[in-house]
Amino acid sequence: MTTTTATEVVLPGPVEPAGFQLRRREIGPPAPGQALLRVEASGISFAEQQMRRGTYFDQPAYRS
Repeated sequence: MTTTTATEVVLPGPVEPAGFQLRRREIGPPAPGQALLRVEASGISFAEQQMRRGTYFDQPAYRS
């Protein structure tokens, strides 16, 4: 059985794009009714850009 890993982009606080953190973790196999997808690329939305800059309205506090 092969190990499946997920890569997460973590926003540690107001940072420039170079300040994003990548975390890899193992994930289990999909449960019944779930699917496993491979994502080659993903974008960052306008709201996420505003959060990165610390200017998003009513933004929750950062957590690590």
